[in-house]
Amino acid sequence: DYAFTIKEIEPIPYPPYRVVTTSPVLFMVLVPAGEAIKISRFLHQQYVDHFGKVTGRLPFSVGNIFFFKKTPMFVVLDAAKRMVESFEELHKEEKTFILKGIPPAWQCALAPRLDLKVAHKEQSDITWQVPLKLGDCSVDHFHPYMMVRENICGHEPRNRPSYLPLLDGAALHVCELEQGDVIRAYPNYYDFEFLDTTTRRYDLQMVSNGKRSHPFFGEGGTRPYFLEQLDKIQNLWQRLKSVPELTDTKLKNMETLLQSRISEWRVSLQETSPAYEALVESVLAKEFSMDSDSEEFKGLKQAMLSGLFFDCLELYLKILKQRVKEE
Repeated sequence: DYAFTIKEIEPIPYPPYRVVTTSPVLFMVLVPAGEAIKISRFLHQQYVDHFGKVTGRLPFSVGNIFFFKKTPMFVVLDAAKRMVESFEELHKEEKTFILKGIPPAWQCALAPRLDLKVAHKEQSDITWQVPLKLGDCSVDHFHPYMMVRENICGHEPRNRPSYLPLLDGAALHVCELEQGDVIRAYPNYYDFEFLDTTTRRYDLQMVSNGKRSHPFFGEGGTRPYFLEQLDKIQNLWQRLKSVPELTDTKLKNMETLLQSRISEWRVSLQETSPAYEALVESVLAKEFSMDSDSEEFKGLKQAMLSGLFFDCLELYLKILKQRVKEE
């Protein structure tokens, strides 16, 4: 018999991820939960850089499934499959967006990309980043087009130089879009879910309005979001962290108060409740000490009314275990 003693072990670096599947239309990978949001935003930015010229025509969606380390892998993969199926159904549905603001003229001539601020129905504005240049830095007149149905301000699309008639509307170069244009698009989506139980994966089923059921908003839930709203979720968390004297306890108390009133008053995201809106304003004035006319106050109010505030807390406080103030 021989006895061996290990005197030295050479560390070998390894990437902390594992690819589950990859194809031209699907990519699944296991990553640390703390890096999921960062990676999701990176993937979105890569889409903008490489495929942003066909925004609205080539949908791209990102989903995050969070789970405990001892969760059975078949449950995780089944949840991912259900989320992918939901994205596939959403990608078949065309939606209309209204162009809210006209980018400055210099942006088309000099900037490498165009920022289009659009809104879908009564939801908050989102921004599409559309690259404008070819490899030689000249304006691309061939690829960055949007499908326009009409203009609610009376600016006739057919009078613009790049007008291309379609069966239902027209195709226009992004540099010729005008405020009030009704844009037809297949948008990008973002969704997340935490598998605190194995049956939670069944909650990924969408209802008829293209949203998942919500614990207290009911069938008219908040998720999935447009992918461009992921930045808003992260920015909201950073804004909450910057509020002086705001603690995790205060945030949870606010959440509990608002959730209880939503359930008692049967507040719906589809209809504005004056009583709930007044409660939100009262909470903001008391806990944040903000001027009701400030943009920050309006932004936080809209986040609470739209439900984004609750999803932000679920994502960062409950799932990622982050804290408003680092101890």
